Amino acid sequence: LPKSSGPATPTPSLVAATDTAGQTWLSEASMPTPSAAWTVAASTLRGSRISTGFGETCAALMDGRVDCWGLGFTNTPVPVAGASGIVALSAGESQICGVSTYGTVECWSYSQPSDPSATAPAEAMDGVAHAIGIGVGFNGGCAILTGGTVMCWDTEDDPTLIPGLTGVTAIALDGYACAIVGGGAVKCWGQSLDTGGVNDGMVSSKLYAVKGISGATSLAVSGMGGCVVVAGQVKCWDDQLKPARVGGVSTATQVATGGDYECVIVTGGKVKCWGANANGELGIGTTSSRKTATTVSGISGATAISASGWTTCVLIAGNDFRCWGGNEEGELGDDTLIDCAVPLGPIGLSSVSSKCGSPIVAQESPTPSPVATATATATPTATATPTTTATPTSSPTPVPST
Repeated sequence: LPKSSGPATPTPSLVAATDTAGQTWLSEASMPTPSAAWTVAASTLRGSRISTGFGETCAALMDGRVDCWGLGFTNTPVPVAGASGIVALSAGESQICGVSTYGTVECWSYSQPSDPSATAPAEAMDGVAHAIGIGVGFNGGCAILTGGTVMCWDTEDDPTLIPGLTGVTAIALDGYACAIVGGGAVKCWGQSLDTGGVNDGMVSSKLYAVKGISGATSLAVSGMGGCVVVAGQVKCWDDQLKPARVGGVSTATQVATGGDYECVIVTGGKVKCWGANANGELGIGTTSSRKTATTVSGISGATAISASGWTTCVLIAGNDFRCWGGNEEGELGDDTLIDCAVPLGPIGLSSVSSKCGSPIVAQESPTPSPVATATATATPTATATPTTTATPTSSPTPVPST
């Protein structure tokens, strides 16, 4: 993995502040002065504070700390040593990375399940600065830099600028990578992208356009397929990069892809899912699959979403995180290994308020000072959205419109 330069620099709590030019920043201390370090403006942030990965789930809290649970951690949220000032993150197969308010990329790896205390502390990645977005996948990661360029790394290569990518507003990784570029088009590259027999690796100069896509505003990939939101509709593709529209969805704002299912946030913050459901990943109270988008039980006001092989999580607001679906590795954070077909939560601040089978009692989320909220355009999950198995899963299955 790429070299790291040491523990992350601490940062103050994220309390929104506005400078004399009217620009909103993540914290008063982060507003630029002649001697201040470069900082991420909330209006330019591209990413999510919740991410499900390959058996683990991580959340960036309002004060910039990070809690993780599941594979390599424990079955309840535990803080990640050295992680501070994190404003967006993405969980991958062997590495979890976050963007700090200073534009650095901080990464950490989970421990062996037998020794959660051995989790490696967060360290800054050498060679990456001015980052505003993040995605981590099967064997590497990428960061969106200010100006819309992208740097990627994998197990063989240090962070490298990807030629030909400009104007990037969202990025998502699994076994391969895709980005939304200027005009809302989508370009993809990477190890599992087998277009014409090519197997390029995450650090690649070969880009492939997803046919017929423009105006995309949200992006997710899983296995060798992916989905985007275009004007409220969802379009998904397989390894041939030929998208088809999903029927029954017209007001989507964000999309997430799991192993063999998809979910969207729709206008008003409700969540709809469709596809396979053996572990309750659709959140509809049963384990029956659905061919059409079905509303998740008890969720409203969702602002970000992430899906993996069979686990789904959303951020409502503040530190209010809700998860459901597969729980083989403790991904739901409820101190059990029991799958759950309805949302659990709120999860956050190192506590879980309900377990599967218990009523989901509405609780008031912690009320932090107001903070400028950037809409997650990808589920670097989160949203960049990796699968839960160590091998890439099947591609999303588009549902033809009728």
